[in-house]
Amino acid sequence: EDAERQIEEAFPVNANETSASLGIRTRTNQQFRRWPGLPPSKSLVTVHVRWGDKAREMQLTTMDEIIDGTKKLLTQDELAGTDDVHVYVVTEDPRALKAFQEESPPNWIVHSSGPKIGISADRNVDLNAKMTALQAYRNNMDMMSLGGKAGLESLAGLLIAMQANRYVLQTQSNWSRLIDELRRNVVDLRCDGCTRMIDLRPRNWGKWR
Repeated sequence: EDAERQIEEAFPVNANETSASLGIRTRTNQQFRRWPGLPPSKSLVTVHVRWGDKAREMQLTTMDEIIDGTKKLLTQDELAGTDDVHVYVVTEDPRALKAFQEESPPNWIVHSSGPKIGISADRNVDLNAKMTALQAYRNNMDMMSLGGKAGLESLAGLLIAMQANRYVLQTQSNWSRLIDELRRNVVDLRCDGCTRMIDLRPRNWGKWR
């Protein structure tokens, strides 16, 4: 129920919208049901932004790189602004979501959900202070005291992310690699290779083996 609530909050449905009006196929068999608020897979782009403390392990992607990478996956009508495109931003960093919302074109409908780390989205706040707050959050995080909420939100976010046909990832991040493994080995096998992916930070296999 919590996972469905998270999905419904990320993709709200207006009172006058139905699955048919949204162009979403549903089946009476609940095993194959799609949430009514989700846009069609062909209209959805999943974008993973890994900021936070990842700078210790890799060069962080800039928002310009992320926006440009997303544009490479769009159709001509989406680029021209005549067709809307839904973008699901996978991130735990509120700064990344705020920056994406500020810099995305008007026809990009930006969605996101949890979990979110406990730092301010204000980019004027000192970065060192944000990283200190982040480390304290991680040090004090007790999954039992949180009732498993962070893990549940992560899994629900992953479930939403896998509804897209297009992906902007950075596979030097473990979460991007997980998304890509599911994309290639589950989604593509079921849809006859229907997905596309841009990798902004490809994994250096020689380094990580």
